[in-house]
Amino acid sequence: MATPQERKFAFSYVERGKQFVAAKQYPEALEALREATRRDPTLLEAWILLASVHYTLGEDIECLGATEEALKHRANSGAAWNFRGLALMRLNRDEEALDSFARTMRIEGWLVTGARNAFFCLNDSERYDEALRVVDVVLAEQQENGEFWTMRSAVLRHLHQYKWAYYAANKAMQLDPSDPYAWFQLARALRGLKRHNEALEAYKASERELEQHDVSPSSLRLRTLILREQRRFSEALAASQQSKTLEPETALNWNQVGIALLVLGRPAEAYIHFIRATALNPRKPGYASNASVALAHLRKYERALAWTDRALALRPDHPSATINRADNLVSLERYEEAEVQLGAATEITLEHSGYWAVKGSLHTRRGEYNEALVAIKRAIDLSGDDDNGAEAYERMGELLIALEDYPKALEFAEHGLELRPYDFCLQDLKAKVLHGLGREGEADEIERAVQARLAEQLALLEQAEGANG
Repeated sequence: MATPQERKFAFSYVERGKQFVAAKQYPEALEALREATRRDPTLLEAWILLASVHYTLGEDIECLGATEEALKHRANSGAAWNFRGLALMRLNRDEEALDSFARTMRIEGWLVTGARNAFFCLNDSERYDEALRVVDVVLAEQQENGEFWTMRSAVLRHLHQYKWAYYAANKAMQLDPSDPYAWFQLARALRGLKRHNEALEAYKASERELEQHDVSPSSLRLRTLILREQRRFSEALAASQQSKTLEPETALNWNQVGIALLVLGRPAEAYIHFIRATALNPRKPGYASNASVALAHLRKYERALAWTDRALALRPDHPSATINRADNLVSLERYEEAEVQLGAATEITLEHSGYWAVKGSLHTRRGEYNEALVAIKRAIDLSGDDDNGAEAYERMGELLIALEDYPKALEFAEHGLELRPYDFCLQDLKAKVLHGLGREGEADEIERAVQARLAEQLALLEQAEGANG
């Protein structure tokens, strides 16, 4: 037990630590807070602040240690359980993280914080039914909480319940008409309902409301999504690059720039950004999976496969990595392995448009055209009017070429290019269709353009990898 004098000194070191944190002088903050805990090991505030600094610095194991010390002295500390959950989530220990967030939610005054973080954990893991239940716990007590109505809309859209997603977003918007996130989710729900003109107006409203907020990395990330979903791809890239400039050590910003570059048909540059994202956050399987996608666009299927393996080593049931691995195996003509990979898919993965697109492609390659048609139609139904739709249209085009229905194949190729106009695969598909239609000049022109752009991207990749040794 610390003496009154020691406790007084401990408090002074806590205050000093707070000042260092405010100035973002984290090494000095750690030193001051460690001294505070040395002088009074029971001082809860010092352990909580220590946990927060370790978390900010990405020192998750040290953060866990600080929360354990805090909980020895107050077992019902909401802050300690919350930081514990956040650190566990970053360590990909989701079940333990969710247990910590559940404990956080049960502590008076911590319901919303615990539920918010549990939602992010479940949403990131694509466990949407569970995420919905967490949101509803909060809304049962706080029906006027606009943030959670927005979150409810987001998860219902993932579950393809567009009508209910619309109602939830509309409720959020009524509670706060100036919330750009509410307008954004309303736009997404309207797009799912095929009410495209209304969706466009909602996107514009989201953009207008966002302009009233201070420019920050988070506002720029939302702006990137708004612009990308309106297919204003160059503007989306500019917004994501601005966010990266403001926070160059944040993996999410590098990932968003990578996605923007990939959509613009710049897969080598996208890959470089995904690699940087994985370096900044090596525990995030989604970044490794995205690196695989970029390499597949460059026809580097073996290397792409290695990145999906890396993602699945982090999380064996990761839906996108599972789908991308199967797709790479199909491209490598390793059909039996692809079938095994698809057979191992979880229920969550079965709700992905991409799963059915790859399954359809596998059937097409094997000449199983009826089965391919069923799978690809399912992919189109699940995709909506987004990038997944472009992929589904591409697979339908491949099937129709195999069936020598070139006019219909051309329709699907052009539908896909409306969504992803710079995509190498869709442009190649259109060239194949034009060859089938006897329009050789047009086909040759597209093929030359694709080969030139592909060569340019491969040269950039070689140059970047050479510079990095």
